[in-house]
Amino acid sequence: MMSLTSIETKYLINEGLLNKNIKNPFMYYMVQKNDYSLKYSEKGYLTSIGVAFYIAPFVNAITRSGTL
Repeated sequence: MMSLTSIETKYLINEGLLNKNIKNPFMYYMVQKNDYSLKYSEKGYLTSIGVAFYIAPFVNAITRSGTL
């Protein structure tokens, strides 16, 4: 977690969360599967709060799971 009070940091995060910038297949899949919670299709973009609560926990779980 980090502070988003800096305008530059907030801008970079918002640009990265635009739907045209999501090129990672895993991230795209996670956004599609959590569409109801994220309300992604209504807004057309992700929010930092949505990612923090609905996508980051899954990424954290994968990295903590160890080996295949």
